[in-house]
Amino acid sequence: MNGPRLHTSVALCTYNGERFLPTQLESIARQTIVPDELIICDDGSTDATADIVADFQRQAPFTVRWIRNPQNLGSTANFEQAMQACSHPVIFLCDQDDRWREDKVERMLEALNQHPEAGFAFSNARIVDEAGEPRGFRAWDSLPRLLPEGKQLAAVELFPRLLKQCVVTGAAMVIRRDCLKGFCPIPRDWVHDAWMAIVLSAWMPSVAIDDDLIDYRVHASQQIGLRRPSGFPLSLGPLGSKLRAKGLSGTRSSEVERLQKMARQFAQVKEHLQTVDAPELTAVLAERLTDLDEAAEHYRTRHQIKATGRQVAKVFGELRAGRYHRFSLGYLTAVRDLAGF
Repeated sequence: MNGPRLHTSVALCTYNGERFLPTQLESIARQTIVPDELIICDDGSTDATADIVADFQRQAPFTVRWIRNPQNLGSTANFEQAMQACSHPVIFLCDQDDRWREDKVERMLEALNQHPEAGFAFSNARIVDEAGEPRGFRAWDSLPRLLPEGKQLAAVELFPRLLKQCVVTGAAMVIRRDCLKGFCPIPRDWVHDAWMAIVLSAWMPSVAIDDDLIDYRVHASQQIGLRRPSGFPLSLGPLGSKLRAKGLSGTRSSEVERLQKMARQFAQVKEHLQTVDAPELTAVLAERLTDLDEAAEHYRTRHQIKATGRQVAKVFGELRAGRYHRFSLGYLTAVRDLAGF
């Protein structure tokens, strides 16, 4: 690995993970560069998760810390707690049901060394089924190109993309611990990785790695996951989850609620960024705050359209302002709004 050896923590959250956890733990232990510590925060498992962790602790090639919550916190609060418990300058986020490629830690540390200005890095992922068999697509397959032609790794300007579509999943993410103060506390109506990505990308670069450094397992019992239903592209969910976050599925009432929630969430990002202590970024942050205002207004307008019926003038107003293209899926979303679904 080029550059200094960065010491690493892994923040792993568990909840009734006995089915897939052994495979994930084994994949972490097999890394070409093993982490320095593994922090496991359990959210009240009632299965054999505790026994699996205890067995792993006895033979792991690194320190393993087990924290059991006295009451269920939910995934967002649990991940925030796990990251806060990490002691090393680089933190890998980890789900209980995936599988890491053997060089994941090495490759992501190389990315951070190559781009010391970046606050986090994230990779592509191979989607696998419950048995760990590839499903024939990758996490970024339906996304517009993230990296320049011919590039497998590069710093990217992520913020404008995140205003319309999340391209980051926490299971494929590594952050610098110094960044924690920039995005904590995490609002509880957010998914932790979506909040982290949009807040951090507002004031620092990130690094995208177009390589499948994890097998992302899709199964019926996961709380949040990637899906590719027939006829629709895969979505990571910009501010919440799955396909609904692209406006491509769900009932009319759920869509109205989603749009209202997204308007509120963009306002939350703006409020949080106004507290960031980064005076050298004043001009950049001012532009970001304007973008967030426009995004929130776009979703408030779309909420009104959905809640009250077809409003042609409002749809065309959003098209003229360019907000359907900046914050939604362009003409596709506009046509759906006009058609009333």
